[in-house]
Amino acid sequence: MIRGHQWSRARIINGILSLALMALIFGFSANTGEESAGLSGKVTEWLLPRLYPQYLAMSAGKRAGAFQTVHYLLRKLAHFTEFALLGAALRQFLWTFPIKRPGLWAFLSCALFAAADELHQTLVAGRSGRFQDTLIDSAGALAGILLAAAAVALIQYAKLKKSFDLKNINPV
Repeated sequence: MIRGHQWSRARIINGILSLALMALIFGFSANTGEESAGLSGKVTEWLLPRLYPQYLAMSAGKRAGAFQTVHYLLRKLAHFTEFALLGAALRQFLWTFPIKRPGLWAFLSCALFAAADELHQTLVAGRSGRFQDTLIDSAGALAGILLAAAAVALIQYAKLKKSFDLKNINPV
């Protein structure tokens, strides 16, 4: 793929993916506190016995404590993961343009979107915006951006190595 090509497949796919992820994140943030806790609670209820089979044999008090801890961690992991995906997609989208430092622009865009998302949550019943979540979202975006950049670098290295190896074969 050539950087700066106006209608490359990568640009279109990553642009659509970035917009879809932003819509998904916005949609999750529009859920009331009760709806959001209910959804993540169902995932936690399904996951806990599979990760820790002894969970069902625990006393009710210990189960409640374990549920609360895993539920909290799962919600924060969801923040991190959705922004890691957004960061990777947005970095790949911006990489198709002839701009300097697409990873930096992707990170700044994701961090701004994370702050706007937390602000949006303050307007939703039963929700609150947290600076901590903005930091988690931004860290997820950074992780996604770095993984995408590393993947591109590895692919380019492999192509270069293959090209070099094929050109320098000495026929006998």
